[in-house]
Amino acid sequence: MTGPWIFVAAGLVYLLLSFAAIADPAVQTGNSRMSAGPLTAAVFLFGLASFAVGIKTADYALRLSYAPVITAVILAAITSYFVLGMNPALSVVFSLAVLLASLILVFSKLKWEWVFSAGAVCIWSSYLVNGLPILDISMHQDLFKSVNPVFVTGFFLMTYALARMHPKRRYLWIFALASLALSSFRLYLGISFMTWVILEMRQSRPGMKRFLSVMSAAVVILIVSAVMGQYIMASKSDWSLDAFRTAEHRMAFTMSVFDDIVSLSFPLGYVHGETIRHEFTEYTCRLLYGYDDRITSTAFGEAMLNFGIPAVFLVAWWCGALLANIRRKDYAVFAVLTAVMLGTLDVGINIIIITGFIYIGWLRVVAKCR
Repeated sequence: MTGPWIFVAAGLVYLLLSFAAIADPAVQTGNSRMSAGPLTAAVFLFGLASFAVGIKTADYALRLSYAPVITAVILAAITSYFVLGMNPALSVVFSLAVLLASLILVFSKLKWEWVFSAGAVCIWSSYLVNGLPILDISMHQDLFKSVNPVFVTGFFLMTYALARMHPKRRYLWIFALASLALSSFRLYLGISFMTWVILEMRQSRPGMKRFLSVMSAAVVILIVSAVMGQYIMASKSDWSLDAFRTAEHRMAFTMSVFDDIVSLSFPLGYVHGETIRHEFTEYTCRLLYGYDDRITSTAFGEAMLNFGIPAVFLVAWWCGALLANIRRKDYAVFAVLTAVMLGTLDVGINIIIITGFIYIGWLRVVAKCR
């Protein structure tokens, strides 16, 4: 239940639910028709199959990483330039900072309680600057734009530290989930919660009491996420639906965006790296629909738009190999990164979110860590 294959299983479920949502007349609005065809389904399945190949060839991928630090620096430079559109000099500086942070967390002997506390300070500092988005939805965009790096850093530190301390500090998950819920960012809340569930289900004898506690928390998180989703989208007339229909509409719209990307990009991509100088979700919205907004396009949307089928294979293969290797070496990191990957099924494999996890995870695989 908690191996890397969970991503493939979840991806198949997501694909089926997305196509079912597209077929539901209730989510088809007058000015936002949604559709997805067989080619889109085939490309998505190809991505899942590539991920499976990554799992199966994890040993070979590990042998390729004979120079992990050099590899990490190069990947970090490409990533930061790709995401932030920096000039090369700033890109290298940013990359070294990412790598340094990764090395500190991997090799240092800091108490994980301190790391957790640092994450909490980051998150609550972002609230002190902007306020609590859950109380005023206009603050949601302010938090996202102005102090998102601080918030994301806090989210990462809290979740990673909790995974390290699990199960002795299980009670701290309540504080972490409550803190993240105030942001109205359902993705981060969901990732943190799924990390906890994966760690809980790994216990050899979960017992009925623990199982019921996890399921009760799942119900609460689902309700909170559904209400937040409806709250966030209420200002958009196309999304003025009940909480269940809002979630259904979200999946249908995301798969429909991916369908448009596949139609435009198959088989070898369309923009060929143009998103290096842009934020992908906003760039895609302007490219496809001609207006400014942030839209999601499934786990494989960004790779497909840039370089087509080859990029889908490489991204999915790399993630599969990474997860398979991390699971053998460090289950805490595996739980966090698996939760991140599950979140990307809808929002896309967003490099900003997973960069730190990838570098820290890969260093723990290839290095002799404590």
